[in-house]
Amino acid sequence: MKIAAGTRLGPYEIEHAIGAGGMGVVYRADDSRLGRKVAIKVLPHARGEHFRRFEREARTIGALNHPNLLTLHDVGDHEGVPFLVTEMLDGESLRARLSRGPLRLREAIQIGADVARGLAAAHDAGVIHRDVKPDNIFLTTEGRTKVLDFGIAKLRRASVEMDAVTADIATEPTVAPNTRDTGLVIGTPGYMAPEQLDGGKIDERTDIFALGVVLYEMICGKRAFVSDSAVEESYAILKTPAEPPKGATKALARVVLRCLEKRPDARFQSAIDLAFALDELDASTDPVSRISKVSIEPDPRQSARTIRDPEPAVRQRTRALGWIALATAVAGAALVVGFLMGRGTTTPPAGLTPRWPSLVEGGPAYRRVTYHTQSVWHARLAPDGGSVLYSALRDGREQVIRSQIAQPSILPLQIDGRLLSVSSKGELAVLLGDPDAGGTLARVIEGSGPRAIADRVTDATWLPDGDKIAVVREGSSIEYPIGTEIVGIKTGKLGFLRVSPGGDRFAYVEHPASQDSRGRVIVVDTSGKQLLASSPQIGIESVAWSPDGTEIWFSNGPLMFGLDRAGKERVVLRGATRLVLADVRAGKILVAPTDVRLKMFTGPRGGPFREVGWFDSSEVESISSDGTSIAFFEAAGTGETTEGYAQFLKRGDQPPALIAHSYRLALLPDASGMIAVADANTLKRIPTGVGTTTTVPLGPIASLDTSGRVSVSWSGRYVVIADGEPAAAQKLWRIDLELGTQVPLAPARGVEAHAISPDGQTVALTGAAGGVDLVTVGGATRGISGPTGERPLSFTADGTAVFVMHVANDTIEVDRIDLASGARTSWTRITPEQRPVYYAVALDGTGEIIAYSTNSDASDLYVLEPPSVP
Repeated sequence: MKIAAGTRLGPYEIEHAIGAGGMGVVYRADDSRLGRKVAIKVLPHARGEHFRRFEREARTIGALNHPNLLTLHDVGDHEGVPFLVTEMLDGESLRARLSRGPLRLREAIQIGADVARGLAAAHDAGVIHRDVKPDNIFLTTEGRTKVLDFGIAKLRRASVEMDAVTADIATEPTVAPNTRDTGLVIGTPGYMAPEQLDGGKIDERTDIFALGVVLYEMICGKRAFVSDSAVEESYAILKTPAEPPKGATKALARVVLRCLEKRPDARFQSAIDLAFALDELDASTDPVSRISKVSIEPDPRQSARTIRDPEPAVRQRTRALGWIALATAVAGAALVVGFLMGRGTTTPPAGLTPRWPSLVEGGPAYRRVTYHTQSVWHARLAPDGGSVLYSALRDGREQVIRSQIAQPSILPLQIDGRLLSVSSKGELAVLLGDPDAGGTLARVIEGSGPRAIADRVTDATWLPDGDKIAVVREGSSIEYPIGTEIVGIKTGKLGFLRVSPGGDRFAYVEHPASQDSRGRVIVVDTSGKQLLASSPQIGIESVAWSPDGTEIWFSNGPLMFGLDRAGKERVVLRGATRLVLADVRAGKILVAPTDVRLKMFTGPRGGPFREVGWFDSSEVESISSDGTSIAFFEAAGTGETTEGYAQFLKRGDQPPALIAHSYRLALLPDASGMIAVADANTLKRIPTGVGTTTTVPLGPIASLDTSGRVSVSWSGRYVVIADGEPAAAQKLWRIDLELGTQVPLAPARGVEAHAISPDGQTVALTGAAGGVDLVTVGGATRGISGPTGERPLSFTADGTAVFVMHVANDTIEVDRIDLASGARTSWTRITPEQRPVYYAVALDGTGEIIAYSTNSDASDLYVLEPPSVP
């Protein structure tokens, strides 16, 4: 059926046909109601399978809303023929673009990441595309990428709430119903995954394989398995490993080849994982100025997806890990000022403060506010403009202090708790109780007691009117007003919630895991609709709005970035030390230049201990059974790479030897090798000398927690790791290195605290009510009482006792618990040079040789004021 130009389909006036295919004819049309151009897809024959697929496509794309997916505006009927109305796209298909040859690597990476984000949104809605190929990817003239044609999409599952048509889509087999006898399958040859060709079970990872083929084609100009015939190409997809794409960097090639793995469980486990990996590759090419891939519209990271990136993950670790820095915070602050970006002067709009940066002769004024260094500051500028409010550790508890900017002063306010926000009226939002697990939020007026208003809160911000508060609940949801959730995630962590000066937008950071400082700054409106997202950041510290509300500022290592409404990022401040942004108010910037280090020591029980660290953040992981070798990693500065952290082995008095780059690790008892988490999907056995690296089978373990501890039994046979499932479902697993088997154990209960007995039958965990729990492979649990927060370290080599540790009065206390009697004896006491905010301890098989790492920090608050503008 051909529709003539000028024909009206309801409010739409047909202009001309712009394309046709087996599923219908597409026309360009004018929407007279809204004065916009639209695309109208008309089904030529409203019956049979064509109609069924057409209805499926309408229902599918109508349920999706994402900037990288085609937007459906309307559906209708013209003389008994159905049609659907979508946004009008100007540009060309990726197929047309590829006809001119391969793409530049950065262009291919950006397109691939955009497609992955679109697929992630579809997957979160339960939709599998099943036909990802260049023909179904559209490149707009504005630089956006759109995924098209959900005509053969499949829902992951049917439910009782679905109507008949939608449920039918969910239960449709991979083999097309009208071609079952011929053995044809749904999809396009050359892009179908092995399980798709076999007519097997498909899921999100099927689309990831197809996108891998598209990535390969963008880089090389040809498909990954292209052959002389479709049969040969299909055979290659099923049987032949893909060759690395020529012209790609090693990092990009690894990403592409992971997409093209034959087994779904060896690929990226979600499209957002793939998007984040590609974003990391893209961000590394231009870290200072780039356009965010997502702006103005929603992003799939607001879904329940976990970002489990095979590329580097920087664990927050109580924010104790830092960048290579200057020796003191004072020198750091001076360098921050000295490295202000920009030249010349600018005239600010009427009523606005000078836009940072504005570098004039003499530079900005800066004033030191605090004189008692601590690791982490929770500080805000007071509305009076002349003082700073902050929480400081005094007498073992957090207390709110006021200090004047003009002169050194300390005024305790007799308020206990962690300061979260200060209202325009001077009222405080203070967190009582355990701030990390979720404490009680209280409103406090100076001179009066706290009034509790919400529980299980981890962050909060006052609205500009000084009356309303928005909160982060348990790190997983944002509520505004309190009790109304506007943003929610099932995995990861939300933090650094800040409201814009106009009160119409919230900015926050979404981290992929609870102990991960990677993430993105996200901006939403007060209903939770996403407006903007920054590029991926490694080690993001904090956020604050610029004085005029035109940018959201965030700090990452020694840099402070600004992100404007168009998605453009720029460097606002540059320093030589880690720079933590605390607050911005009335033209002033409150910062904490911070030198954070981890020092490593070793020695016999009872001391003396000698420092044996290598770079600036030497974190001990384990010691050999004879106490002569120490495995550790460098998680900041020179130790942080695109391959993970630098893993070292120190034998005796020899200098440390670099063994590999990975995430967590454990040394085998004889120091012949390491068991290392290479990425979220790979566990490796790496020799420390001559030998070959091998992959440890994971079996039913879908993914690994890259920040979770690895434990190896003193027999060298058993390994305990945590999987990468969401916290509520996360489990520990025991892997038998000899048999290659995997057995699920108890819930993880915090992946930093577990140890396994020499015979592999018992795992020690932090007790829910204090002390430790001994859990057998069979599930039996025996609790041993002890202090709250106690951590198991390791069993003795003979299996008769377990070593545990806790902190009391700024001292690390290690106890030995006899397993037969349950008797506890003090084993050793370690008193670090500073209060141990972060620490790690390892013992040999007898407990007589000890290695430990602990923080050594220097940080104070400074106020920076913009220069006067002539």
